[in-house]
Amino acid sequence: MTDKQKSLLWGTLKYAVSLLLGLYLVQVLVSEFMALSQYKLTIGQYAGGVAINALTHPFQNFFMYLNQRNPLLIILSVVWVFYVIYFGLKRNQKAKDWETADTQTHGSATWGSYKELLQHYYLAEKTSDVQDEFSKSIDQNIINQLKQKGGAEK
Repeated sequence: MTDKQKSLLWGTLKYAVSLLLGLYLVQVLVSEFMALSQYKLTIGQYAGGVAINALTHPFQNFFMYLNQRNPLLIILSVVWVFYVIYFGLKRNQKAKDWETADTQTHGSATWGSYKELLQHYYLAEKTSDVQDEFSKSIDQNIINQLKQKGGAEK
């Protein structure tokens, strides 16, 4: 048996167990809810017996509620089945998205190069051009006044 077959078998087994466990819990929940609706205020006297019956005879109770066409059991069971299917499909997709590439990044993220950064986000300018533009933008009279004040204080 290859690793891929083992992985597929193990994944199928996990989801089958999840499905059965979920349906088991749905049956217990429905049993308790039905007991609550029947016994109302005296539920404390009967809750333990109902829970033990639901926990020890899950197939009998599940098929009994199914034959009675209990809407709570049917709706919760269908929701659980769809949830397990959705989770199974989504889980396989997420596993592929998070595999690391040779660049030590996740998904489609990559480290940007200097050239890529300049092309997309900044305009490349020479240092001298930036200094000249900065000097032109400052009022020279204010600079001279600051120099004079600085010289007088010393």
